[in-house]
Amino acid sequence: MQIISALDTQHTKALEHDKKLITQLERDVATSRRRLHVKATCSNVSANTTPSALDDATRARLTDTAQRNYFTLIRRIEIAEEQVNGLQDYVRQVVLFHQQEAKN
Repeated sequence: MQIISALDTQHTKALEHDKKLITQLERDVATSRRRLHVKATCSNVSANTTPSALDDATRARLTDTAQRNYFTLIRRIEIAEEQVNGLQDYVRQVVLFHQQEAKN
């Protein structure tokens, strides 16, 4: 049971660390300290067209809703990833270990 508690603590700390990093990134983007770059392509544009330019054009950016959704998705991905990592560690360090002990 001690190994299970240690695994839980380890993965909980890792998840909290990742959540803090994402929250800080979100704050930095909101205050323009950092930029959020998204690679995007437009499949309906012909390869033979030339780009147009405007004198007063601003950089393309995500809408506020899209930006919030981006960070929500990143948080959920981190949670799912840490849950999978925790389950894999549990299987490796608890289940497989006990199976080996039972064979011996």
